[in-house]
Amino acid sequence: MGDFTDAEKKLLMNVTDSRLRSNLEMIREAAEDIWAEDSTRVVQFYTDHGIKHSERLAGIVDDLLKANNGSALSSEEMYLLLAGIYLHDIGMQCDILRFPEIKANAEKLGAEFSSSSAKHADENYGLEM
Repeated sequence: MGDFTDAEKKLLMNVTDSRLRSNLEMIREAAEDIWAEDSTRVVQFYTDHGIKHSERLAGIVDDLLKANNGSALSSEEMYLLLAGIYLHDIGMQCDILRFPEIKANAEKLGAEFSSSSAKHADENYGLEM
């Protein structure tokens, strides 16, 4: 696993529950593996949303919290914020053609898919996706 950036470390200091901190480390590690440089991108030819992207977002969040006049988030709020940073683009790596049960479960929960979302993983997705 890569090292946390300074911004991530600063945000992590606000997660005081050791179980939540440990969980965040595992979430970040899983996201790092999913977005590894050598991993096959399900959504090809699209902006990279890997761990470097998450690190940039953590830096932005740190800056935003500084501008918040010191109003601290709770440990649980910071946990959810960091987990969201690491996981928000993971769905781009879900190939619904290879794993149709995931699509079926999502539809049961109310998700709707256009016919264009069923393209093959090796096709060029555009910004309109």
